[in-house]
Amino acid sequence: QEEYKDGTYWQYDAGKVYPPDGNGVLAWIEDMGIKREDKRLNRWVEFIPWEKQRELFVEAFKIKKDGDYKHNLVVASYPRGEGKTICMAILTLFRFFNRFGELIHLAGNSKEQASFAHYELIKKTIQNTPKLLNTPGLVIKEKHISLMGGPKEAINQIKAIASSVGLLPGTTCAVFTELHNMSREDEKFFIDLWTSTRATPN
Repeated sequence: QEEYKDGTYWQYDAGKVYPPDGNGVLAWIEDMGIKREDKRLNRWVEFIPWEKQRELFVEAFKIKKDGDYKHNLVVASYPRGEGKTICMAILTLFRFFNRFGELIHLAGNSKEQASFAHYELIKKTIQNTPKLLNTPGLVIKEKHISLMGGPKEAINQIKAIASSVGLLPGTTCAVFTELHNMSREDEKFFIDLWTSTRATPN
């Protein structure tokens, strides 16, 4: 998908987006009919989070009294195949579609395919969820996804990045996969990526 839907653009409306907390995430998942790939059935089916996943969504985006998020670093550590990656992808997509001025970077260890595998999951989730795919101003490219507010105005973006890129000013959210395989070199990359968000509220 390279063109804007019907030549229209995305408009942020604070009155229409979902609450930024975990309960907002759960309502958004249900209302949007978010899809996940079921490899046993060889098709995309509705994503219905089980209890532990619901707990993750609620805790990850818990809000303090001042309106900011309680946590600025969230780590999901589940056994292989328990849905970590899809949960992180959904939290990423929730921010992308419900906030303003998001620049979300997807990264991983020096195995650069980690970040791109995550990006592919996010892209395919959008492409297989009609209510997301039909969002005005949505543009999907090989390594980035944008919500366009005008001809050259990207309001929100998700970008897959290679390892060891240094600081990334303007980053509002960073997602790092395969944390358990981190090496010394990867650790510096992770710290650079995380500190890129230091001046960003929420």
